[in-house]
Amino acid sequence: MFRIGFWNTNRKPAAKLISAMVLEQNLNLIAVLEPAEGAAAYLDALNSPQQGRWSSPRGMCQRIALYARFPASKIRARKESRHHTIRTIALPGLPELTLVGVHLKSKLRQVESSQPYSVIRLMEDIRRVETSRNHARTIVLGDFN
Repeated sequence: MFRIGFWNTNRKPAAKLISAMVLEQNLNLIAVLEPAEGAAAYLDALNSPQQGRWSSPRGMCQRIALYARFPASKIRARKESRHHTIRTIALPGLPELTLVGVHLKSKLRQVESSQPYSVIRLMEDIRRVETSRNHARTIVLGDFN
């Protein structure tokens, strides 16, 4: 079974904690929001004999980092912004999957009426990717504030 995790670190060091959770839950992919540490810290914690080889596919959305128990080349960015990333995952023997990582602006840092507009834009981006990929196998995870 393909297992995905999510953790908002709130800009606090958490690589070792996340690595322990990944091992305990037998995750294949983890989305880390607001990472305080760089990819090297997470990969050092994740790459162990018990967990196998992990990769970190690069993306433009700096608020969301992905770490995968398979080659980064299997994850392709389709649409990104400062607050979301839409990626497709193509693994042998499994149907393609679209993963959407979201970290919307805090209501404390924006006019409340602007948040629905952000969500509408996100929905439009998701629909465009689903249409272009000809499937709706989409998982949306994140911090919607």
